[in-house]
Amino acid sequence: MPEGAALQSLIILALAVLAAVLGWRLWAGRRARRGQEFGSHYFRGLNYLLNEQPDKALEVFLELAEVNHNTIETHLALGSLFRRRGEVEHAIRCHENVIQRETLTPEERLHALGELAEDYRRSGLFDRAEDLYRELAAHETMSRGALERLLEIYEQERDWPRAIDTAERLLHNCASGERPPLAHYHCELAEQSLSDGDTVGAGRRIGQALRDDPDCLRAHVLRARLHLAEGEAAAALALLRRAAARKPDEIGVLLAPLAAACAAGAADLVEELGRWVHQASDPAVAIMLANLLGERGQHAAAAQVLLEQLPKRPSLELFSAYFNLADRHHFSAHGDELLPLIAAAATAMLHARPRFRCTQCGYGGQTHHWQCPSCKRWDTTHPAAAGGGL
Repeated sequence: MPEGAALQSLIILALAVLAAVLGWRLWAGRRARRGQEFGSHYFRGLNYLLNEQPDKALEVFLELAEVNHNTIETHLALGSLFRRRGEVEHAIRCHENVIQRETLTPEERLHALGELAEDYRRSGLFDRAEDLYRELAAHETMSRGALERLLEIYEQERDWPRAIDTAERLLHNCASGERPPLAHYHCELAEQSLSDGDTVGAGRRIGQALRDDPDCLRAHVLRARLHLAEGEAAAALALLRRAAARKPDEIGVLLAPLAAACAAGAADLVEELGRWVHQASDPAVAIMLANLLGERGQHAAAAQVLLEQLPKRPSLELFSAYFNLADRHHFSAHGDELLPLIAAAATAMLHARPRFRCTQCGYGGQTHHWQCPSCKRWDTTHPAAAGGGL
């Protein structure tokens, strides 16, 4: 059976079981006066459900189910299953039906509001979801989850001021849990200010980002851009040098502002890259330096930069850059020097590459498993290069 059909059958079976529980509870409560009539309606709804007619089934169950303390959990679960199945409109109807009842306890109402808010969020009705999550955030037991969902909504809508307010509430009210990326929210607003030419506003936002996270590399890059916008190329270069020393693995993201600072007269870009290339793990630094040397006619020096880096950090990017440089500037590749480097690089890349990969979840490793260690499926691990076929 195809996986999609199996999953659909499983969901239908789960719905049927829930409907059976609902039917038993309701029938037990009414059997003295409405046994036969109720049973007829209930089995009609179950038949609709099993025949994949959720609209008709939902109509029957909503008519039959008087939401009370005995049926609310079943009703909420039924709505959640509709949502997981992608039938969000049916989930909304289920959960709205629960909320309209006056007999709910405060805890039951909060639970139902949370389910309905998630229905709205999944269906893209962010304004309705936002209203409910704001209401839920006022309650201690629901506060953290509601604020986290609000953050997701504001990020998706790119509403950074509200994201900042919500993140600060989350930090203040909920001490535990993952820290929200406040610095990035301030950086987003700084980017907008820079685009609008508002250097004062950009500087204020960058300062706020660095107060929240002094190691935020993005904020340092933005401050360098701000220095450049204000004609302070030397200050930008000094800042970029400090950032490169602190985070050598991230030097690649500093190259664009570095080039701009050097173009503005802060330093010679080739000389600056010559200092950076020894601490950078990103091959982009060596490639940029080699290309600049090649453009200046210093072909031997360009080739030497790449040849020095290849044994340290063998990569396809460096090999490609070397051969492209040789082709572009018409000089012969050093075959005797390259062959052992190519062999070493190929060996290193083979060791890093998984020999086997699960076609179900993507788990990769060097060892074959009949049962995937990650998703626990059987016969889904195959040689990575073979694509899983026999």
